[in-house]
Amino acid sequence: MRKGRIVTAVGTVIASIGLLILVFAILPAEDTTDFTIPSGGYYYGIYYSGLIGGSIDMDYVAAEGDIRVYVFDQQGYDSYVSTGHKDDLFTTSGDSGSFSFALPDSGRYYFVFEHGSLSESLNQDVTVTAKINGIAMTGMVLGVVLIVVGVVVAVLGGRMKAREAADEPASPAPTDVTFFQGQQQKPPDNS
Repeated sequence: MRKGRIVTAVGTVIASIGLLILVFAILPAEDTTDFTIPSGGYYYGIYYSGLIGGSIDMDYVAAEGDIRVYVFDQQGYDSYVSTGHKDDLFTTSGDSGSFSFALPDSGRYYFVFEHGSLSESLNQDVTVTAKINGIAMTGMVLGVVLIVVGVVVAVLGGRMKAREAADEPASPAPTDVTFFQGQQQKPPDNS
């Protein structure tokens, strides 16, 4: 009877892990990044991918000088890297700021930080905090798969338990007869 219980417990644990992963794939996440943009024609990029819908709320602070922030999709980022052309989806600038970018579609989105006006000669320390409001596709798929696998394993474990119980010898049915073990006695001497 132990094997069925163990398989049922394993299935329950797998399904529970899947449920936790699914919950975390749906709940908002927060990401904080500190980096330095070296002086000269350098930039720093952060990308987010695998999200279904939602938005990314971003706060940024440059310790010194202004910075420019661009948001690109994959095609725009590739163009920016190869030619310097800025076919961005969103842009803002300043020494600090906040913005919200609604994700138009699933895919990869790049947040590029470069020197702002009169700041190319500076090594700029920047802190970025992003709150990601969307459904992480990988987590959602993994969570659902684990839940399904866990339920299937738990059901199989339940069937194993039932088979193991059926294979055990049946106990005698209770009756109104009381069984007891008598004591051995020496028969009376009739002499």
